[in-house]
Amino acid sequence: MNEHIEINPGFRRALDLLEGPSRCVFITGRAGTGKSTLLRLFKESSRRSQAVLAPTGVAALNVGGQTVHSFFGFKPGVTPEKAGRLARAAAKKSKGAVYRALEILIIDEVSMVRPDLLDCADTFLRSVREQHKLPFGGVKAVLIGDLHQLPPVLKNTEREAFSRAYAGNYFFDSRVFKELRLDVVELTKVYRQSDDGFIGLLNAVRAACATPAQLEALNARHLPGFEPPAGELYVQLTTTNQRAAGLNAERLAGLRSPPGFYDGFLDGEFDEAALPTEESLELKAGAQVMMLNNDPGGRWVNGTMGVVTALEPGAARVRLETDQGGIVRNRCREQCDRPGPVVNVGPHTWELLRYAYDEKAGRLRTETAGTFMQLPLRLAWAVTIHKSQGKTFDRMILDLEGGIFASGQLYVALSRCRTLDGIVLRHPIKPWHARTDARVADFMKSVRAADLAAPTAAPALPSPVSPAADAPRAAVSAGLRRAIKEGRSVEIVYLSAGAETTRRVVKPVFLGNFTSGGRTYEGFRARCSLRREERLFRVDRVLELHEV
Repeated sequence: MNEHIEINPGFRRALDLLEGPSRCVFITGRAGTGKSTLLRLFKESSRRSQAVLAPTGVAALNVGGQTVHSFFGFKPGVTPEKAGRLARAAAKKSKGAVYRALEILIIDEVSMVRPDLLDCADTFLRSVREQHKLPFGGVKAVLIGDLHQLPPVLKNTEREAFSRAYAGNYFFDSRVFKELRLDVVELTKVYRQSDDGFIGLLNAVRAACATPAQLEALNARHLPGFEPPAGELYVQLTTTNQRAAGLNAERLAGLRSPPGFYDGFLDGEFDEAALPTEESLELKAGAQVMMLNNDPGGRWVNGTMGVVTALEPGAARVRLETDQGGIVRNRCREQCDRPGPVVNVGPHTWELLRYAYDEKAGRLRTETAGTFMQLPLRLAWAVTIHKSQGKTFDRMILDLEGGIFASGQLYVALSRCRTLDGIVLRHPIKPWHARTDARVADFMKSVRAADLAAPTAAPALPSPVSPAADAPRAAVSAGLRRAIKEGRSVEIVYLSAGAETTRRVVKPVFLGNFTSGGRTYEGFRARCSLRREERLFRVDRVLELHEV
């Protein structure tokens, strides 16, 4: 691999579980904690026969895998009963070898996977592998995703029948989930943002527990009538495709330069719903665009913003945005003057993969099922929140026209930006915009509690409301020692043994080692303002510490 990847403790624990005997691993974490990087690292380093699946074509394209439906040959409306019949038919064909050779089933973006689809995968694998008593037919299951981000989609016409079969629409509502012994890794180190205050605000929005002060800080970015200054590229995040498409069309039509049209080329089995950009792409000089691939030469990455400077046959010249926001356009905003690099962008080919059995190697391999060739860019004055997942922006405008209609939507949008100062709000944020599903919160509490109770459990993992979750334990200890020495109080966010998080002000009086149940841990005694008494706390359960 060409890039340096930091193997933090969360990554190490995850990799150990992925390669170890665990039968089901759930890898979760907030936005920007490296879930996709971890998956890529495991794919490239493991020799085990694995299939990486995702619920949508776009997500599958991003991880170099297949959709769940495509891998198993499922059609829309598949049921566990139909999946069983498909498995019996597949077992008699050559493709049955693919499923029999499978060792690890990895499902990315599992927050968007419905329980019936997970049950279909389970039924299929039990049948085709003739291992009816084992979940997923004995295949190790790895589930990756953040349940506090976008949820599964359920049509209104399905809800009544669905509610009779399942308690809810998340993967943990599936029948097979009740048979799984889950090992959980919660990645906590945030790489996208670096400011603790902004990370704390994002975590509070994620858990729908933002304080009035946090909402006030966020709404300070509500700037009515804001127009991006010349030379600064802002992408507008919207809640609907129609709104994003309309804004892009309006801005493109406002450019006076002549248009150029670029026709893409589809070959083989390539789901049109998975197209990363338009099959017929219209561009003009001055158009704001987003790059959609990682340049082999390292000049840009997926999500880099830029402005088209010139159109050429089969290519476009683009001035890339610099880290300092350095694109400067002239007054008509149709030409670029300085200082970002200008690159020539030619066609890029995306491959849609499928898994096949390599008889010689005795394991799975990937082969190309279809390709799509087009310039790797799209108009980017606006993009939907859904399509912004996985992207990182320096500057963005959040447009909530039409309102929030899914839990986690506001968190996904805000967490795309590196800094709070880089966000502009078209509309003020109301407390009810920060929506989370109580069932998700309850599920996460239960898995954290189980992890804390496990004999081999790692130190307590931070909850989603922790602004400084990955602060080293040594830093917490140092802060406590200073408070004791100076006789002052500190504010902490604390994770209880029952996985409840509370924010409280305490006045520490002693820091040292304590023993409980034969195990020694670092702890501290402090006068607690919440309980109005002196209590004992564990240092490894302090998720956040601030001076008061």
